Amino acid sequence: FAEAFSAGVPGAASGEGGAATFRCLGGDGRTVPAHAVNDDYCDCLDGSDEPGTGACAGLEGPEALGEAELLFYCENRGSRSRYIYRSRVGDGICDCCDGSDEAELASAAAGLGAAVAASSSSVAACPDVCEEEGRGAREVERARLETWKQGAARQRELVDASVASFDL
Repeated sequence: FAEAFSAGVPGAASGEGGAATFRCLGGDGRTVPAHAVNDDYCDCLDGSDEPGTGACAGLEGPEALGEAELLFYCENRGSRSRYIYRSRVGDGICDCCDGSDEAELASAAAGLGAAVAASSSSVAACPDVCEEEGRGAREVERARLETWKQGAARQRELVDASVASFDL
């Protein structure tokens, strides 16, 4: 239950710690039972109770609601966290490197077993490729940092040489 409650919600906004209710993010003070979060039905007017499903994908929130609340949060441990549009949640395409956007769909397909396999294209859990993806990003970042260090050292040499030429 806790996993479904927090899917697509970053950190403290997920109601971690066993909260019995979820406060809608639209600012109207509305609360819904914790079991209504990610239940594939828009209980909050702003759709903030469905970050882990595509149920409220086309919903536009109040002006005060930030864009992040209308998106699904991919934690992507080992790589970079990011947000994706809620319409991409449960669509059978792995958008988050940790597969969190398709976890509910894969779980439902596993429960249906052979019936799903026979009637549709294969719906499998997305593999967690965050560590591999993150490794590549870290290598690119290390190379960028090394290039920057070399450039900074060369700049220091040029400044020192310039200062020395003025010391007559």
